Amino acid sequence: MVRRIRSLGGRLILVGLAVSAAGELVEGADRGRQPSSGDSAYFSRAEGAAEPVPVRSVEARPALAVEARPISASRRMGGEEPIEMPCEELVSCEIPWWAHRSGVWGELLYIRPGSTDIVYAIEQNDVVDNAFPTGPVGDVAIQGAMGFRVGFGVCLSECSSLVASYSYWSGDDSQQITRMGDNVLLSEIIHPSTITSGSQSLQANAAYDISFNTADLAHRSLIVGDDTFALNWSAGLRYGNLQQQFQHQQTISTATGLVTVDSKIDFDGFGLMFGVDGMTYSYRTGFYSYGKAMISMLAGEWKGAFRQQNQFPGGIVANNYEDFRITPQGELEVGLGWQNCSGNLRLSVGYLATGWFDSVTTRSYVDAVHAGNYTNVGETLTFSGLVTRVEFAF
Repeated sequence: MVRRIRSLGGRLILVGLAVSAAGELVEGADRGRQPSSGDSAYFSRAEGAAEPVPVRSVEARPALAVEARPISASRRMGGEEPIEMPCEELVSCEIPWWAHRSGVWGELLYIRPGSTDIVYAIEQNDVVDNAFPTGPVGDVAIQGAMGFRVGFGVCLSECSSLVASYSYWSGDDSQQITRMGDNVLLSEIIHPSTITSGSQSLQANAAYDISFNTADLAHRSLIVGDDTFALNWSAGLRYGNLQQQFQHQQTISTATGLVTVDSKIDFDGFGLMFGVDGMTYSYRTGFYSYGKAMISMLAGEWKGAFRQQNQFPGGIVANNYEDFRITPQGELEVGLGWQNCSGNLRLSVGYLATGWFDSVTTRSYVDAVHAGNYTNVGETLTFSGLVTRVEFAF
């Protein structure tokens, strides 16, 4: 009898556990199922209840969203605040427009020299001391001429690069003047001690040539850069060469015949350079404006040679000049340009002004030979004009 009671009690316990487990399964299934419109009445009013039972709506949680930005990204989860993500975690990052990149460029220079015009002959009514000019003047004035500048850059980092460039320009002019009526020509180039412009001085001519070469090697680095503005500095070395050649001839119907004067000036200098360049850029249009400023101190030797010779015997006037000095050189350039969206192509046009300070020019040297004073030989030689540039970046 006792055994039967124990067996019956064990079976009842097992049945109770099974019923409890089945209830939990049913309740879980009901929680996971979305109530339909047909079931709303069943859930809204409990059986035998006087008031409706409130229904709790079930909303799906928002999925994970990632907002991509050029420098960082934001992650949102539900109503939480965005979490900043570093640029390296994005699939790709845009290169800043101001970033230094390896590349090559070429420039066409159309410039004109200043402080170089030379008056070689003046027409007068006579050769006496109280003679007066009659108007025509013979002079050589070099007009605008073409030159070029080429270079390349090697990217060291996003904010620095190594830059090298070479530039060349050459210009020349030649003129001739013939006396009018009974007037005569007085040379401004022939040495005063051998003036031979007599009543038969009928014609004079001159030819003038100037050329320069520069080579730069510099380190360029970013000072500041943002979405619309960038400023860089450069420091390095510069080599500069400047050559001037001048020839004057005057026909004299006397014992001296044709008088020829040759002048040559050559300079080779090497020194330090420093510069800054800035740009303002528009993402919308791709256009930018720019400005550059550079100064260099070229230490080198100025060499000059003056030769005057007559067609017939009459002696030779000659002079050789040398002077070692530091010649400051400055450049300013402003302009407008455009670059494509990837930044690997740039086109620009600007205005350039360059000065070679304390330079030995042809006219200052000829005046020194005439006066016999070589203490302060020099003046500022300038070059100015248009610059067009094409640049390809890698």
